[in-house]
Amino acid sequence: MNANLVAEKKTYTKNITSINNSIKFERKKKEDKQRELNDLEVQMNDLINKNQIEVKTYKERVKDILCENQGRVNENMMNNFRVINHRARENRQEQHDFKKDVNLLNKKIREKETMLEQHIIATNKQDFEQWREKRLQTERDLNELKII
Repeated sequence: MNANLVAEKKTYTKNITSINNSIKFERKKKEDKQRELNDLEVQMNDLINKNQIEVKTYKERVKDILCENQGRVNENMMNNFRVINHRARENRQEQHDFKKDVNLLNKKIREKETMLEQHIIATNKQDFEQWREKRLQTERDLNELKII
C-alpha cells in the first residue's frame, strides 16, 4: 500500500510539475509578446518623432523653396502625410493583433490554472477517501483483535 501511495504521490508531483512548467511557459510567451508590443510601441514613437522632425525640416525647406516651386512642395508634403497615415494604420493594426494575442494567452493561462485547481481538488478528494478507507480498515482490524 505504501508503495502505491509513494507511486501515486510521485505521479501527482510529476503532474503538478508538468502543469507548473506549462504555466511558466505560457507566461513566458505572454511576456515575450508583451515585450514585442512594447518594442513596437517604442518603434512607433521613434517613427512619430522622426516624422515630426521630418515635418519640421520640410517646413523650413518649404519657406526657402516656396518662391521657386510651390506645386512641388505641396506634392512632397502630401506624400509624407500619406506615409505617416499609412504607418499609423499599420501600427494600430499591429497593436490590435498583439492585444488579441495577449488576451488569448491570458485565456490559456486561466484555463491551465482552472485545470490545475480541478486536478488538485480531485486528488485531494481521492487522498481523503483512501485515508478514510484505511482508517476504517484499521478500526475493523482493532475490533477483531479485541474480540479475539
